[in-house]
Order: sequence, then structure tokens, then C-alpha cells
Amino acid sequence: MVLHSVVTTYKHLFMYEESLSFADKMVELGLESSNLRIQCYGMANKLDLYLNTEEYSSFDEVYSDAKSTCINSNDMMVVSLLVAFETRKLAETERYAEAIRVGEEEYKNSDKSKGFEFVSILEKYIGFSYIRLGSPDIAYSYLKKAQETLEIQEYSDHLIDVYEYMSEASIQKGEFQDANAYLLKAVELHKSFEEEILKKSMVFSLASIKASDYVHQLNLAEERNRKLHLENQLAETRFNQIRVLLIWSSLACILLAVVVVFVQKQKAKIKVSLETDALTKVLSRVSLMESCTKAVAEAKRREQPLSLVVFDLDHFKKINDTFGHAVGDWVLKTVSRVVRNSIRDKDILGRLGGEEFVICLPNTDIEQARQLSERCREGLERIIAPVANNKLDISASFGVAKLDEAVDSLDKLLVTADKCLYQAKHLGRNRVATVLDDESTDAYKPSLGLCTLQAEHGQVPLK
Repeated sequence: MVLHSVVTTYKHLFMYEESLSFADKMVELGLESSNLRIQCYGMANKLDLYLNTEEYSSFDEVYSDAKSTCINSNDMMVVSLLVAFETRKLAETERYAEAIRVGEEEYKNSDKSKGFEFVSILEKYIGFSYIRLGSPDIAYSYLKKAQETLEIQEYSDHLIDVYEYMSEASIQKGEFQDANAYLLKAVELHKSFEEEILKKSMVFSLASIKASDYVHQLNLAEERNRKLHLENQLAETRFNQIRVLLIWSSLACILLAVVVVFVQKQKAKIKVSLETDALTKVLSRVSLMESCTKAVAEAKRREQPLSLVVFDLDHFKKINDTFGHAVGDWVLKTVSRVVRNSIRDKDILGRLGGEEFVICLPNTDIEQARQLSERCREGLERIIAPVANNKLDISASFGVAKLDEAVDSLDKLLVTADKCLYQAKHLGRNRVATVLDDESTDAYKPSLGLCTLQAEHGQVPLK
């Protein structure tokens, strides 16, 4: 009850953020004590605050749970109050027909003789919805009942709204003097309500703004009575103009947002396509060279070991010629996936060209690189190709080089690893070579991928 009093006090001072924090504490207290009624009161307060701050999405998130909790706590009075809140939300979000349906269904089952606050709330927002649907007579009947109850109970905040809605209903009925009278009552009541708020709080600015607004309305009341019909037509015209402007502005904003999202997605796709090989989904040649260059520079700066592996699929042209390019593409994609799963996250894998790939291994010495290459080679041997009635063996030859004083750049690492790769193929393929044998590299010719890379860098391929 203390928390509920604090919530109510802050709410009446328009300090909704503070009020909401104490409503949350009420819900927490109910959960800790397994007391459904405390939870019910806390959630009901939250719903009321969400309506005051027009946070309708938050209201929808809490409403179903709050109603279920209050029903289980057997507090039907608060359940009825929640239905009144729902009616208010529907009316404020311009779902007037639905507000009338929900509100009148609860209104029929309510006890109207005891002057409960929720009954007046139902009458107020049912009447408001009928005004918006152009039925001022029905609206007036509901609002009149709400007025009579609220004047007795002295719920001034609700009564102000009722007077304003009754004024609007009178305007629709053409009863302009009554409209003016109700507007004056709203102004007078709001002034007294404002004075009460000012006595209790330091929130002076908000109250003074509302006071000046209603004082201004009071000074113009007689003039409005003479010009009301003309102003109503002018207001309707302006409203339609603003609505059209808002619609077009909203459409323009939506279109702009769509264009921005589309451009961002296209930029992301272009970036991915430039950085990633379209077939194998590993790094493309350009991204591979950039990443390896950075890794080599970092290794030299930190004086850490680095190894580089170049591997090439054995007899890949025969695979394409025998089984077709579709099978060849499947082999390239599968090999890339197997190797990616065999290396570490920090290792760099890219496609140099054709069936030739490069693995850059930061902070890895030559023996560790050889062991990793062996693991990759064994993994490729175990691939089972989906080729019916044909034996398709998949293997690769690996060449490994390390960064040292002699081989101190990416270009030299590539050339050295490519020579080791040539040696592995010269020795029978499907193996890893890490140490060059001068006799086996006399007839060495750079691979196609390395030749293309050297041509891109303006270098002459080595014999």
C-alpha cells in the first residue's frame, strides 16, 4: 500500500518515470512474496502509466499478463478497471468501433449504482469514440452519466475530459451555447485542479503551460461562440491538409529508409563479393594478399614465427574432364570446407586461383605448419564424392615455407612454398614438402596461380 501511494503521488505530479519505477517494485514484491494481488495492482499501475505516456506497444505487452494475473487473484474490480484501460487505449489509437464493442460489453455487466471509477472511464471513452464516429447523441448520453458520477465522486481529472468531450458533442449537434458552457466548466475545473497540483509539487512549468492555455481559451470563449461554425470548417480543412502532408511525409521517409537499407545491403554484398571467393566462400585473391601482407608485417614487428602453405589439388583437370565441371566445383567447395575446419580461427585461408589455395599461419613454426598440413591432407583423403559407379579420389600436394632472414617477404614466402609444392608433386603427389631439394627443383616452373600473381605485381616468373 505504501508503494501504491507513492506511485499515485508521482503520477499526480506528472512524474511518470519515477512512478513507473515504483510500479515495477510493486510487481517485484508480488513475485517475491508469490502474492498475485500485489502483482495485479503493480501491473495495473504500469498500464495506467503507459497510457499517460502513450507507450501503447508497452501497454500491449503487459495487458494480457496483467488481466490473467488479476483474474487469478480474484480481484474482479481491478479486472474491470483493466478493461476500461483497454477501452481507453483503443479510443486513443483511433480504433473507435473496437473501443465501443469492448467498452459496452463490460459496461453491460458492471454495477453502475456504486459509482466505481472504472464505470466512469468506460462511459467517458465510449462517448469519446461515438463522437469520433459521428454519433453525438449516443456520445452525449454516455458522457452525461459520467459527468453526474464524477461530479459526486470529485474525480476532477476525468471530469475535465468529460466536459471537453461534451463540448465537442454539442458542437456536432449544433448546440454552440452548450458547447461554450461546457468548455467554460472545463476551464474552471482545470484551474482548480491545477492549483491543487501546484500546492503539492515543484512541477510548475507543466502546470503553468496548461493554465495559460486554458486562460487563453477562456478569453476567446465568447468570440468562438460567434465564429465556431467557421472555425470548425477551417479546422477540418487544415486537418485534412496536415493529414495529407503527414501521409506524404511518412511515405517519403519510408521510401528514403528503404533506399538507405537497399544501398547498405548492396554495399555489404559488394564488399562480401570482393573479399570472398564466390565458389569456395574463402578469401578471394585480393583479400588473401592483403590479409597475408598484414600478417607477415605483424610477425616481423613482434618477432614471431610465421609459416605459409600453398596446396594444389592433384589431377584436378582430370576430375573436370571425367566427371564434369559440376563435380569439379563440388570438389573445390568441399575441399575448402574441410581445410577451414582443420585449421584455427586465426589462420588465413584463401584461393589463389583455379585449384590452388594458400594458408597463412601466424605465430606458427615450420614443424607446426607441417603437422597442420598433414592433418589437412588426411582430411582431404577421407572425402567421399557423390559420384555413382565411379571412383573419385581426392588428394592434394602441400608446400610449406617459413618466414626467416632469407625469406623475409610475402612474395618470397609464396615462391618458396610454391617450390616445395612442386617438389611434393615431383615426389609423387599427395604429400607435404617443407625442405627444398635442389635437384628436384631444377626444372621448377611457377604454378599458374603464382604466375598470375607475379604478373599482377609486375614481376617476372622464375625459371
